[in-house]
Amino acid sequence: MDLDQSTWDFQVFMLMKATKSIYPILSENPENIVSVDFNGIMDNDTHIVFHDDELKKKFVETYKKELMNLDYETKLKSYPFCIHKI
Repeated sequence: MDLDQSTWDFQVFMLMKATKSIYPILSENPENIVSVDFNGIMDNDTHIVFHDDELKKKFVETYKKELMNLDYETKLKSYPFCIHKI
């Protein structure tokens, strides 16, 4: 592996690590999540308690995928925020 590839791999690793520290839900298994709180704008806050494990798994996987696909500019403007209860 050349130095450029090694440097790139390290930068990607650090970016992923930083992203997971900012958004802890990215490191969490859906099985460990009981509910999520979304802080909306003004009075638009939402609390979701999961009673269906399959629905919870799909919800968490979709949220993770969409969160990881947001570009930096969008994250700055929208500040995606989700608190999960384990």
